[in-house]
Amino acid sequence: MHIRPLHPVFVAEMTDIDPRNNLNQETFLRLAAALEHHGVLVFRGQPLDDERQIAFSRLFGSLETPIGKIRTDHKHRLRKELADISNLDENNNIRASTAQIKKKSRENSGRRM
Repeated sequence: MHIRPLHPVFVAEMTDIDPRNNLNQETFLRLAAALEHHGVLVFRGQPLDDERQIAFSRLFGSLETPIGKIRTDHKHRLRKELADISNLDENNNIRASTAQIKKKSRENSGRRM
């Protein structure tokens, strides 16, 4: 496992590590220390499916429930453990610019339509 800082204050790139595999205790402790030191870690080109992403995330503790779970008025694209911050609908199509969710997103960011 190699750690390469990408910025002098925060963020580092992790190479020679495959988060899809079970990490041994020593590797996990180095990874956790790198996260603590750099704040953000980048793992390029990692083909993680939902199951492996969730398993990797659980190494760091219990998962928070995304706010999307509160919305029961539409079908979700992703599992409840994953936050969907995309502009895709439940069929993986790009939402129309007039879609209610996009309008709410703009309102939340302070931009009015």
